Amino acid sequence: IFDGGSAMRFFRWVIKMYINDDSMKGVVAKTFKEDKDRLPNRRRPSTIRRYLVQYCDASQGFLDAFDELVVEYEREVH
Repeated sequence: IFDGGSAMRFFRWVIKMYINDDSMKGVVAKTFKEDKDRLPNRRRPSTIRRYLVQYCDASQGFLDAFDELVVEYEREVH
């Protein structure tokens, strides 16, 4: 379950694991790092995803990578 604390850990995990990656997951990590004060990083993934769609005009590739990261994080951490 993502609560405020685990959602923030998710952001940090994505940045730590993928900041130097050239894939779309790396793009997500770089976006998280650059926009960390603007993104709703203390919310559930569904809320973050909605924000990415509504306010960031995120591409389908970006959203697919985000979804994969959520699954990967939950599998690895929980």
